[in-house]
This record gives sequence, C-alpha cells and structure tokens, in this order.
Amino acid sequence: MRIPEDISPARVLFTTRSGVSNCMVTNLEYVVYVNPRAYDLLPTFEEKMEIAGVVNVLNKVLAEKRFALMGPGRWGSNDINLGVKVTYANINKAKLLVEVAFAKEGYTPEVSYGTHFFQDLVEADIVIVPLFPDDPGPP
Repeated sequence: MRIPEDISPARVLFTTRSGVSNCMVTNLEYVVYVNPRAYDLLPTFEEKMEIAGVVNVLNKVLAEKRFALMGPGRWGSNDINLGVKVTYANINKAKLLVEVAFAKEGYTPEVSYGTHFFQDLVEADIVIVPLFPDDPGPP
C-alpha cells in the first residue's frame, strides 16, 4: 500500500519527521487521546494513576478494534510526571502509540526509543511515533 499524496489538510491529525520509517498504520477505528497539558495539571499521584487505569480498561474494551493511543511523554515511565505509568499489558492491544512530548520547564521529555519497553512494543508490531509539537520544523 502506498501513502496517498493528495490528502486534504483537514484530514491530517498530525505530521512528524521523527519516528520509525517505512511504517503505515491503516484503518484505525479509534484514537484514545490523553491530553498532555491536562495530564500535567493533575495535582496528585492518585489522579494520574486513574488515567493509567482508564487506559488499561480501554485497552481491554478496544482489544478487537484498531486503535491508537496518544498521550504525554513516555508511555510506561516509572516517573508519573514524565508519562502515563502503564505496563505493557495495559497498552498491548493498540496498533499505534504516539508519545506527545511538549517542552516544559526548559526541557522536552525523552521518548521510549531504545528502552526494553520500546523493544517489547516493536516485537508486538505496535508502531511507536514520537511527536514534538513545539518543534518548529525546517524554516
């Protein structure tokens, strides 16, 4: 399958120059989006863990569907402030995992590339894409 060249800008959810090359995820039915800015504003560990719990439930409910997960920073991070603290079993049914890395307090959170968690996802044919919304791109 080839990527179409004449996609209307109104149909584009996001673009990125980072990520795994030669990958295409087709026929997505759902996008589960954890708003990174709203997540960062949650004041307690418990509230952030509730988000992880909801993601886990959606992973089970959508298990037979083709869905993407988009969320803050590094999925599966042990640091609750760098990303949603999930395990592989909490997200293993997604077809696409987007790690949205907004710059905050002078740094941009690292994404999962090179971690063991990343390798598990790759082996399960889950496409992982880092998204850097603050990157202005080429001039």
